[in-house]
Amino acid sequence: MRIRLLPLVLLVATTRQAASQIASPGDWKVAITDTRESVARDFNQDGTVDSLVRREGNSNCVYGIFDGATETRLGEIEASLVVVRARRLNAWPVIQTWVHMGAGAGLYSTWVYDGHEYVNLAQVPVEGEGMEQLFGELDRIPAGSP
Repeated sequence: MRIRLLPLVLLVATTRQAASQIASPGDWKVAITDTRESVARDFNQDGTVDSLVRREGNSNCVYGIFDGATETRLGEIEASLVVVRARRLNAWPVIQTWVHMGAGAGLYSTWVYDGHEYVNLAQVPVEGEGMEQLFGELDRIPAGSP
């Protein structure tokens, strides 16, 4: 029973740590205003270039995450802001996203790679002062890949 609980404990710890460290060295972000259709870099440090590919949406975009070594899609994330963290789980970076939900409100989510695909681990609605504080902190993260 302890072995089965270990992955859940690691996921919760990773989410807490990523959320509590708004800007860490190696973190970077891509916003809906970025004109690039994709970001190519070695996300999982296996020596092969992987990619984050954007396709248009309504007030948010859909980003596909692709493993360059296997040419496999690891997931799709809807967001108007994608923050790729230096922190890793199962070799792949923890990703946090902002989904715009309307005037002064949205969802801040944490995505992790579970060994097969990216899954939404946690999602928190944010509005008002909380949103202003969150974006004040996210503004400190550099745009584009380091």
